[in-house]
Amino acid sequence: MGIEMKMLAMVFFLGIQFCNVCTAVAADGDTEEVDMVASKTKDTCSMEKSPASSRISIVIGKFENKSEMPDSTLVELRSRMQQCIAGTMKFHVQDRENLKALFREQALAVAGIADSEGAEVPAATKVEPAHYIVLGTVQSCRTDHSALKGDGVRYAISKSTIELLMKLVNCRTGRVEVMKTVKGMGRAAEADNSKPSTGQGMRDAIDEACHAVVDWLRDCFACPPKVLKVYEGEITVDLNENEVEEGDVFDVVDAKDLGKDEDTGAWLGFDGKTIGSVAITRTGLRTSNAIPLEGESLSLENLDISNHTYMLRRVSKDSLKKRLRRKFANEH
Repeated sequence: MGIEMKMLAMVFFLGIQFCNVCTAVAADGDTEEVDMVASKTKDTCSMEKSPASSRISIVIGKFENKSEMPDSTLVELRSRMQQCIAGTMKFHVQDRENLKALFREQALAVAGIADSEGAEVPAATKVEPAHYIVLGTVQSCRTDHSALKGDGVRYAISKSTIELLMKLVNCRTGRVEVMKTVKGMGRAAEADNSKPSTGQGMRDAIDEACHAVVDWLRDCFACPPKVLKVYEGEITVDLNENEVEEGDVFDVVDAKDLGKDEDTGAWLGFDGKTIGSVAITRTGLRTSNAIPLEGESLSLENLDISNHTYMLRRVSKDSLKKRLRRKFANEH
């Protein structure tokens, strides 16, 4: 094969891959690139309720850093967010960076440049276009240090916080459908140290922020965590071991579907009355168990699963501490 034919084959192959991958190859966090590929993607989902049998396909774009967050921490944040979103088993998360490497190798093979002995030239790989791109901006990232003495021991305390501005971009239209600011906080304490390591506190802050993003996406696509079953003093919830840990606290909301906005036709989501709080006691591959918090008036026997939707809302560790302080103050 002449060099001209090889180059022609490579260009043709790359053109096929571009159409197949669409936004998976154009998710650099730049909305102009989204507009460029929008006309090539099929609108297979919307912000309304999606069928239970289909999953929304998401690409995690590059994150803009407007803070002092180190590059290594930014990579950790993006990787952890990808893991958390995929871990819900509610969304398909495309690994854009590995796809690009795969397609480069296939393009070289088709052009005859990297054809190994006896290797069959691969056919064009078909990749389902992503429905949405998740973009983020790190607005702030900081760690504050303080000291505390107790029982003759000096403790060094670090408090890490991060704030993210998240955007959900429709791949078909290139429009930013929803924006939300999420925050994460983590604390670490070490005895007899003048200044503790910030690593654990920052990891906890990243975890909390990533879980907040997952909760936001679940709300966007009408799949918030719910109570599935009540059995022998416990409830079964559709949260798995990738989403929760033992001890995590959630408010239980007797939820109502708010229907659609009369002006725009957009689904308004769920809302309702908080009837109590529960703590996760066991995590599993697809579901987890929870029990009411001590002192709560929540009666599991009165939960009518067949006629009501009981939605769960995550309570952050900081919010839980504030609740406990208020409760202690009221009791004393």
